[in-house]
Amino acid sequence: DPEESLTRGMVNLLPYYGTLHWDPVIDVIWGSPADAAARVVAYGAGSLETFVFVPSALDVDQLDRLREVVDLAEELLRDEN
Repeated sequence: DPEESLTRGMVNLLPYYGTLHWDPVIDVIWGSPADAAARVVAYGAGSLETFVFVPSALDVDQLDRLREVVDLAEELLRDEN
């Protein structure tokens, strides 16, 4: 559940960073992995060259989900070139 992972992640991040601007529409991998991969590729269209993903919830399933999103984004980028 992405919302549950977001809540746990914020509990981990807030003590370190204090307050954060956090927009779940932008900063969280919502929707299907394909939807999330499309958003990652759209960021790249804005001339970003490097992405740094910082998992903040200690949930192996979320890391698996991130790996799937990254793989799909790489595939989309290959298809565009």
